Amino acid sequence: MPHHPDYYNDTITEHDCKRTSNLQASRWTGGFRRILVHPLARTIQVEFVGAPPHYCFEGYEVRLKDESGLELLHSAVVPVELMYMEYFGNQTILFGQYNFTDLEVDQYFMPSVIPIERSRDGRCLCPVLSTSPFDNRMVCSCIAADWHKVRIQRVKKPLIIVPGLEQNATLIFRAKQSASGYIWTIILVSMLLIISLMIFFLLYVLYLYHVRRRLASKAIRLRFVTDRPHSTTLPISSNIHTPLIRIARLNILLIYSHDSLLHDKCVLFFAEYLRNVFNFDVHLDVWDITEIERNLLDYITVSILNADKVIIINSEGAYYHYRCKIQHEYRIERKDPEPLDGLFDKQIDQALL
Repeated sequence: MPHHPDYYNDTITEHDCKRTSNLQASRWTGGFRRILVHPLARTIQVEFVGAPPHYCFEGYEVRLKDESGLELLHSAVVPVELMYMEYFGNQTILFGQYNFTDLEVDQYFMPSVIPIERSRDGRCLCPVLSTSPFDNRMVCSCIAADWHKVRIQRVKKPLIIVPGLEQNATLIFRAKQSASGYIWTIILVSMLLIISLMIFFLLYVLYLYHVRRRLASKAIRLRFVTDRPHSTTLPISSNIHTPLIRIARLNILLIYSHDSLLHDKCVLFFAEYLRNVFNFDVHLDVWDITEIERNLLDYITVSILNADKVIIINSEGAYYHYRCKIQHEYRIERKDPEPLDGLFDKQIDQALL
């Protein structure tokens, strides 16, 4: 891990990096987070740890030195602006990353990282035993962190050896296949395929039989018998068939808001369509005007109780009518009101119960 010179000194948390340098910066020792070697891409990825912001470093130089650590082979500068921060509990740690590409294989490299000693204005960022950062006679030196040597190994191509060649230290896989082996393989695969198809067909037949039994158990059987008159009376007609069960028409109640004349016509066409095509017993306020005039409250209650299905037609007028009914903010009505305009507000409460 990097050495933090101010770890036991909690008083130094902020520093004016634009005017002066931090006198403890020369004692900062960096470190590496991880170093990854990619042999196929001939790349070494170096990820290092940066110093806290109050050390005023503006960048870091990432190096690759030779095996002895004396000769510099590759180097790059990573500015602080290109580094990223991560949070570990209450601590914020700065990390930098650089990729060295197109490197030589089978050669040892020693990764190293060091802070940039001087700022952009020429000020020393790592003063040693001096308080004047612009003094050219003082010692300005930062501490470099070195990693152990790494090497990009050469990736060898897979060796394909034809059967019959001389054996050597390489492991040889020989596949001895004959014509009879292929035939037996084809026969075995064919048998497995036929057995699978037979099992699938059997399961499919069982499924169809099960579905047919379920449909037959749910079916309603109606039987019509012919009324035979008594022998003492004369038959009126021999072709009359009376069903034992009378199928009643479905009672449909339409509740809607009288928005406009065109809207009323659309609702009327919809009601006629239900009555003529599906033979429903449709109830509409304009068709039940006689019952409404006789007793409005009885009509609202009886029409909803007798209805098998209640269809509430949603429209813009229905939305605003119901909204005004709940919020009691204002009253909404048409410019030319009709006697049936207020019926929607009375029906909607009973229908939604």
